[in-house]
Amino acid sequence: MFAVARAVVCGWWQQEACWQREHVWGQRLERVTLDTSRRSEAASQWLAAWWHLVARDAVVFPAVVAVAAALVDPALRLLVTDERPLVRRSRRHDRFMTALGDRLERGWLKEVEWPERPSALQTRMRGVARELRSPSRSASPHSGIWWVPAAHQPAEVGAGLCLLATTPPVAFRGHAGVTGWRGELYVPRRVGRGAGLKAVSEERFWEGLGHARRYVVRHGHLAVPHAGAPQDGFDLGRWLANLRAASAGLPPEFVRALTELSVWWNPPWPISWQRAWHRTRAHSLAHGLVSGDDNLAGMPRWLERWLRQQIAEYSRLAAEQQELLAQLGLTAAEIDRFHAWPARRRSVLHGLEAAHDYAARHHLHGLPEGVVWWTGAPDEDQARQWLHAQQASWHLLQPGQQELVSGAARGGVARCRFSSGASAHERDT
Repeated sequence: MFAVARAVVCGWWQQEACWQREHVWGQRLERVTLDTSRRSEAASQWLAAWWHLVARDAVVFPAVVAVAAALVDPALRLLVTDERPLVRRSRRHDRFMTALGDRLERGWLKEVEWPERPSALQTRMRGVARELRSPSRSASPHSGIWWVPAAHQPAEVGAGLCLLATTPPVAFRGHAGVTGWRGELYVPRRVGRGAGLKAVSEERFWEGLGHARRYVVRHGHLAVPHAGAPQDGFDLGRWLANLRAASAGLPPEFVRALTELSVWWNPPWPISWQRAWHRTRAHSLAHGLVSGDDNLAGMPRWLERWLRQQIAEYSRLAAEQQELLAQLGLTAAEIDRFHAWPARRRSVLHGLEAAHDYAARHHLHGLPEGVVWWTGAPDEDQARQWLHAQQASWHLLQPGQQELVSGAARGGVARCRFSSGASAHERDT
């Protein structure tokens, strides 16, 4: 929650349009700069760009807390997820930004946040709307609601200072439009309505697409692990994960380029399933299609476990998943042949479903004719002997077993009659 809120506020911090309207951050940044410079001679020599990075989190922290509280407010959430036909998307956006600006006492927010400009807040809003439409697909921690894509993550202080230390000094000029900010500490910021960010985003995408194309040539798919090791100095798995999280807001040309590389680059099921399917397909191409009449004999353990899971959950899979399994040879007919294998060991889930269906049929109307609950149930004498045996080994029983035996005796399932010489404990038992 705070990571998303921090990314939202730090995104505002980087905008020239924000600094032209903000009246608190400049004064607070000046106080931090002056107080720190009095206590540290080295800090007094820092460049304005360094101050802008080092003091950022301290200056915006109250705003981060306020934004975090707003993001979990059900009232503001309803403004994003209002799906009434007469409420257009642009109107929903304006209502949300107006309410958020009033909450933060910054009525100018709707002037710097708009749907066409990619930002952490826009990603969050799209994720909330997507969660309403498809709750099952939004259960993942990477669904875009509480996860910040790499493109919107704020620069960290350490990495940012290292980058600034390797760049040539820049001459800074004053800016009279920022209230309370001294001219010699002015930080140059990007000008325009996000055109620079859009250009950088497009450049990063086409660079990543080149890495993706090379991966497809080598492996034939884009089901790259999220936490895989970077290849050629590029973290393709994380790049693709970011695109999947923000897929609802990607430009059409981006989606078209990725789909041309791999139709299932962003499947509606977990990417881990797609990755396992590609691995299984490679095995089937080398060793033949899967057959249901051989009990999956001779297959690697990992493959057997995955195939058995697909067989057990076949009816719950999407139609496209079933079609993909058919390409491996695991059609509906082959699954029926698998279940018909003699002495088939059914899964626990299958047994519970069968028991539930049986109880639903016969609980109210009794058992079918000729069927008894307990074949060979003991008679009264046998039950009395058994209870005597439990009393004799009473100290060996678990507390739960003792309660069950005592309850059976009290309930009249069988009576234990002890001799007059039995101990008080035995009679109580």
